Amino acid sequence: MNNLDSIIKRIDSKNWNIIIESWLQYITSLKFPITNEEDFSYIDNEVSTLADNAIHDEKNATEKNHYYTLKGLHSKIFLDAIILLYKGLNALKSAQSDQKAGYKTWSILNYYQSAFFFVKSFLFLNGVWIYTTITSKNVVIDLFPSFKAKKKSEVERYKCEGFFNLLISKKLEHWEIWSIFLRVLNIASELPVNSRSIFIFKQINAKDFAKQRNSIIYHNQKWLFDDLKIELYDTEFGSNKIDGECMLSVTTCDPPRHMN
Repeated sequence: MNNLDSIIKRIDSKNWNIIIESWLQYITSLKFPITNEEDFSYIDNEVSTLADNAIHDEKNATEKNHYYTLKGLHSKIFLDAIILLYKGLNALKSAQSDQKAGYKTWSILNYYQSAFFFVKSFLFLNGVWIYTTITSKNVVIDLFPSFKAKKKSEVERYKCEGFFNLLISKKLEHWEIWSIFLRVLNIASELPVNSRSIFIFKQINAKDFAKQRNSIIYHNQKWLFDDLKIELYDTEFGSNKIDGECMLSVTTCDPPRHMN
C-alpha cells in the first residue's frame, strides 16, 4: 500500500452537524472580521516536533493511529479554511473577468486555481488539514477522528481535550489532494452540498483534475480554444446548471467586498 492509500484509509468518517458543534468550541478565540494577520507562527514548530514524535511512534508501536493535542491548532486550521475560501472567491472572480474579456482558455487556469482553493477549504472545514512545515515535514491531520480503538471513557476525554490523528505524508500533488477530497465526500454525512453536485464531483478521476491546466502550462503548443490571437466571447462558459439552478454565474457569483 502506498503512502496516499494509507492516508486515505485512515481518515475517519465525518458528520458535518457534529463538526459544526466542535468548531464552535474553538472559533471564539479568533478575531472578527476574519483577517490573515492572526499570529500562529508557533504552530509550525510544534507540528514539526509532533511529526518527529509520530515517526518514532509509528516505528515503535503496534497501533496505526497516534493521537496528539496542540493548543491553538483548531483555530489555526479554521482560519486557514476561511482564508482559502476567500482566495477561491478571488480566483473565481478573476476567471470570470478573463472569460468576459474574451480570454476563454486562460480563464481555465483561474477556474482551476479557484477550485483547488475551494477543495482545500472544504477539507480543512471538515477537519482534514494538509500542511508542510518550514522544515519540509509533510503531514495530514485528521482533526476530528472517531478514536475507534479507544475505550468509550477515553473517547469522550480525547474529544473534549481536542486530540487529533497526525499522519506522516510525502508532499502531496494536486491530484492526490483531489483524491483525499473524494474520500471525504464518500465518508461524510449531512454535508451542506447539493447531492447532484457531489455526484458530479465523484465522476472526475483524480488524475484528470489538473489535466486541462497542466496541458496549457507544460505543453508548448497546447491551447484549448481558438482565442490565442483573438478574443473569444462565450457568456455560457463557466456556468454549470444543476437541477435547473446555476452553480456558477458570471453575473451572480460575486464575492463579498470584506471578510465578515
